[in-house]
Amino acid sequence: MKNTTKYIHITLLVSSAMCMASATTGVKPFLSFRSQGQDLARQMAGSTNNEHKADMDQHYGSFTITPEYTRSFNGDTIIKELFGCWYVHDCNTLNIRGADAPGFDTKSLNANWFELAPDYVGSVCFTPVIQNFNADVNLFWAMDEWVQGLFLRIQTPLTWTKWDLGARFTTTNAGTVAPNPTITYLDAAEKYFCKKEAETSDGWVTESLNCSRFCGCLSDNNKTKTRLADVHVDLGWNMLLEENYHVGLFARLVAPTGNKPKGEWLFEPIVGNGHHWELGGGLTSGVMLWRNKEENKQISFSLDAEVTHLFNAHQNRVFDLKNNPLSRYIQAVKNLGTAQETWSPLADLTSCNMDVAIPVQADITALFNVTCHNWSYDLGYNFWARSCEKLDCNSCDDCACNNSCDCNNCCGQCVIKNDNTENWSIASNATINTVNYVADVVLTNSMIDYNGARTKGMSHKVFGHINYAWTDRDIVPFLGLGGFAEFGINDTCCKNDSTCNDNCTTTCSDDCSGCSYASLSQWGVWLKGGFTF
Repeated sequence: MKNTTKYIHITLLVSSAMCMASATTGVKPFLSFRSQGQDLARQMAGSTNNEHKADMDQHYGSFTITPEYTRSFNGDTIIKELFGCWYVHDCNTLNIRGADAPGFDTKSLNANWFELAPDYVGSVCFTPVIQNFNADVNLFWAMDEWVQGLFLRIQTPLTWTKWDLGARFTTTNAGTVAPNPTITYLDAAEKYFCKKEAETSDGWVTESLNCSRFCGCLSDNNKTKTRLADVHVDLGWNMLLEENYHVGLFARLVAPTGNKPKGEWLFEPIVGNGHHWELGGGLTSGVMLWRNKEENKQISFSLDAEVTHLFNAHQNRVFDLKNNPLSRYIQAVKNLGTAQETWSPLADLTSCNMDVAIPVQADITALFNVTCHNWSYDLGYNFWARSCEKLDCNSCDDCACNNSCDCNNCCGQCVIKNDNTENWSIASNATINTVNYVADVVLTNSMIDYNGARTKGMSHKVFGHINYAWTDRDIVPFLGLGGFAEFGINDTCCKNDSTCNDNCTTTCSDDCSGCSYASLSQWGVWLKGGFTF
């Protein structure tokens, strides 16, 4: 049996495990960021003088294409969200050591869980970066010939995205098989976390890690996606439309065209909003602050806002156990002590097809525009926020695996959610740092940390844009250059207690077990061109 023959020497560290049981380290198995298509700042920049015109008695509009490149920064924040206090600050590193290895401490991930030898020594270093290239297409059509102030907008970006966790594994000592010659251990941690490999033995079956593997540590193929991010349709009416100001309302529908989370990879690339339908509305407004007598110089201010509800979307998610961060990487057992004894990573058992909804998302932009002859200059601020996710784990009837519920060796098994009929069990004091193979607790759905896996978002963005228009023509072409810096708000467990934040076995005073902010910080540049008609 694995609990008696795999290792002769097992370090239990029971006192450490008791601390971990009450630790509230904020670890999120999935990070849901702002959709590449949801960007009111990019939409408004360079468009102030082309939309919502007064005294028009015919149709008019504008068409723009905006190529944009964005890149995330402050990757340390991403690692804090994904791994809590387990990382060390040198290159955002996780130390992986066997219980018998020198240097094993309370911040080491116990290599014994990962099919590695008991004296294995290694590490994995992370440099996470998200890059996007968007080709945003936007059509604004004012239908004043039919109804004064009536307008339609259709907007969608074609997005290429790359989510690179930057996982770089190092094996200092692959260890020895001396404790039990019937076992063939893995000789590198990346074989467990990336390659779906497992140890072999004569006495039991060990299943590979199939869910929440480290994205990008094999090749670039699983780091990138190319899709339409979302399709946004606005239909609105300016109830006040005068030469020097306008105020209007619009209804918004967003059709999902991106991809859904599958749960196979940690930090998997997502295009769009997670495949949610959205419905809501917004406000558009603007006022002329100053204009010269020749009417070729002016200063204006615009304020637009959008609010939507994101309806249920089916997504595969992976979960930890309550009060047990990163427990998805430890192992459970069934048929302990029998000829059919089988061990499996918890991630393969806690993965579940979810109904995910977001009650409210808001996007607000304030912009000052200065126009001087053919040139115009924009300077603005954007606020974005979304409320906490609502998660509802479905039954196996909704399991998204090969269109059936026979979901072995893939994500979406819903094993524990569906009553755990095979009685998968773990030791009561088992943590990512502490190994105990005497399984005395049968896993139940109430033990899964659905609540702690939820996130919400908030960010502040500043942006600027310079535009030139060839105004001496009936159809007016224009071209502009802009850029932004966006600063995401993130919650770090025990962020006001540096001692606790640096020690995984210290009980924190903050409660980080619930919904917390997880937002992306990024910068970007764009080239915006088009024409008015």
